[in-house]
Amino acid sequence: MSTNNPNLKLMEWVSTPRFSYMLFWHYGEPLIPDNAEVDVRVNPHDPKYLGKTFIGTFITPKELLGRFEEFEKIQFYANGTYIPLSNELLVREISEHNIIRTIDDLLTDDSFKEFFVEESE
Repeated sequence: MSTNNPNLKLMEWVSTPRFSYMLFWHYGEPLIPDNAEVDVRVNPHDPKYLGKTFIGTFITPKELLGRFEEFEKIQFYANGTYIPLSNELLVREISEHNIIRTIDDLLTDDSFKEFFVEESE
């Protein structure tokens, strides 16, 4: 597993004061930070979440726009006319800074569980 950003850690836990997280990237090709979709596992250190792992998805604009062509080719969603989005978080690029800042903000304004679901054991 690799990335075009040598500072981006994939498939290993990273600790911050408020939470730990791991970028889940299991694909053979390198992660391209401005053109990717990645699942992020999070263990908040807040007592109300203690012992729980949550998962959320981060996606970049370039990856999202590429789906229009993909869906047009495979004739999904009215041939790529629209893209249904659920709880994905749109970020400029997949970076340590953007991941940490986003999760920290969601924990601060108490909207974390709107974008991250608890992983089942």
